[in-house]
Amino acid sequence: MKKILVVDDDYGVKNLFLEALQESFSLSFTGTVEETRNKLAEENFDLVFLDVKLPDGDGLKLLEEIGKDVTVCVITGFGTIGMAVKAMKLGAYDFLEKPLSIEKIRVVVDNIFNKIEKEETIMRLLEEIKKEFPFVGKSEAYHEMVEKIKMYSECSAPLLITGETGVGKDLVARLVHFTGIRKNYPFEYINCASIPKDLLESELFGFRKGAFTGATRDRKGKFELANRGTLLLNEVCDMPPELQAKILDALENKEVFPLGSERSVKIDVRIISITNKNIEQEVREGRFRKDLFYRLNVLRLHIPPLRERKEDIEPIALYYLRNFCEENNKPYYEFSPGALYYLSSYHFPGNVRELRNIIEKIVIMKKKGAVVTVDEVSEAMYSGTGSTSRVSFYDGEIIPWKDALRNFKRDYILRCLESTGGNITLAAKKLGIHRVHLHRLLKEIEEGK
Repeated sequence: MKKILVVDDDYGVKNLFLEALQESFSLSFTGTVEETRNKLAEENFDLVFLDVKLPDGDGLKLLEEIGKDVTVCVITGFGTIGMAVKAMKLGAYDFLEKPLSIEKIRVVVDNIFNKIEKEETIMRLLEEIKKEFPFVGKSEAYHEMVEKIKMYSECSAPLLITGETGVGKDLVARLVHFTGIRKNYPFEYINCASIPKDLLESELFGFRKGAFTGATRDRKGKFELANRGTLLLNEVCDMPPELQAKILDALENKEVFPLGSERSVKIDVRIISITNKNIEQEVREGRFRKDLFYRLNVLRLHIPPLRERKEDIEPIALYYLRNFCEENNKPYYEFSPGALYYLSSYHFPGNVRELRNIIEKIVIMKKKGAVVTVDEVSEAMYSGTGSTSRVSFYDGEIIPWKDALRNFKRDYILRCLESTGGNITLAAKKLGIHRVHLHRLLKEIEEGK
């Protein structure tokens, strides 16, 4: 049962709170600043109602002491806009004017706890998103992406997110919503490629009872369910052409017609679309409507593949390594210099998703030692590919001679570096080359040359 503290010296107020809340909440009461300080030192409360005028002091000064560690709703019979603003700046969660009523108290308490629950849900979802797609990096592309996410989350314009499979488009879309101005409203998702085209329309627009065989009741579509929030259209380029016109009409008129209904339903929905295809090419070749493209492409966020932002591989790998060690109750590991070079020189066709899987596999498969080696990275990369070699110089197929030589050079140098514990001078001596030459070779490896 949630605990509420009411700070007020008026017995009438105390009786109102008892009548309104005692059946659903654990209530405590204080009437002075000093008594309240002692009570808060002894117990934790989910919500505090704090009167501004108390016999031994100012409630707002007490609020300043409490800060934001406690959820406080200020109550007063002498309320002004200036006082409300000051209370909020000092950390008040809400502001309630007297005279109070049983119904007003119940409504305010319900609103506060509903809002807190939503905020906690959003924080939990954000943590889950960041765990899947860590926002760490060093590259210019990473910093540009972070700035755009901040900017785009503060508006409601349609957003188109593009990028290869595995770069995290879906998670970025969710981050834009859950850190944005619509975060307290619904987030709905639909994959345009995975639903048969004859069902996609009813999923998006809903239907009325009797609209078709099997429609035994009214059902809201994604547009209605997402009202005031966000609708994510995944794989938008795979939307059937005949449905594209209806989507365009819905966006332009801000209304939808459920199947079987002659009356429209007004909607206020932000659209975020994502695709791994070249949408401009889809438009040129007539598979995607130009007018719908312009409607969806008001804001654009392209997430580059890992091979184009190699500086981000190391911080992302380290983030995942620490997380998976915690998840699997393993001691914290670290990468050897050779292992990091090995990771950074790989082209990652599966992008962040592939890197995440490799690190998870490393942590699960590791049996001894606190340092992750080149061999362990290689084994995690190529296990399950059918390769008999722990370090594969090609990905299971015959590749051009120059590529095979490049891969051999990379693996041979990194193994040598591994054997010297990352000592460049000693590795150069073993290889019979000058350390400056080795530095140049390592730079070429990092650049994928």
